Amino acid sequence: MKLELCDKRKAIIAQAGHLLVLGGPGSGKTTIALLKARQRFVTLKPGQEILFLSFSRAAIRQVVLRCKEILTPAERRAVTVQTYHAFCMEMLEAHGRLLGGKPIRFLYPGEERLQKSAFDGDWQVERRRQATELGLYCFDLFAAGAAELLERCVALRNLIADHFPMIIVDEFQDTDDDQWKIVKALSEVTDVFCL
Repeated sequence: MKLELCDKRKAIIAQAGHLLVLGGPGSGKTTIALLKARQRFVTLKPGQEILFLSFSRAAIRQVVLRCKEILTPAERRAVTVQTYHAFCMEMLEAHGRLLGGKPIRFLYPGEERLQKSAFDGDWQVERRRQATELGLYCFDLFAAGAAELLERCVALRNLIADHFPMIIVDEFQDTDDDQWKIVKALSEVTDVFCL
């Protein structure tokens, strides 16, 4: 795909370090991010990738389609496109034992609804207790668990940064407190490009 870029967009692509790009829907933020990823691709070492995080599977599908339009097959293979929840779930599965010494298990939404309906008390407190004491994480606590892992473990932050020297965060305005903690912790060790 051949694109003509204005000087402002060229400057974004050329800029090193952390970036925040503002723009409304359809303004080309994703395209600029993927062009930035293309530029970064040539500096990746073997085994390194660029991580593109978004919130919904629908948004992920759109990003994957844009990748096919903009990036070569080799460049696409170096871009991992995931939802926050998938990224956090993988991190908890792989490294969650660092939080409490136990393997992490997941309480999926249907199971959680059943437990909640049978529970007499403050469900929010119970969910946190289960995560802390039992290593049982509800869907809504994935980001909190991942944030705690990243805040507590410098080696894990460095491991992720070594694998993902650039992270693109889509729909940054929708980032909640726990997701922000993830972005903030990773921004200490890798380049973060927020849209």
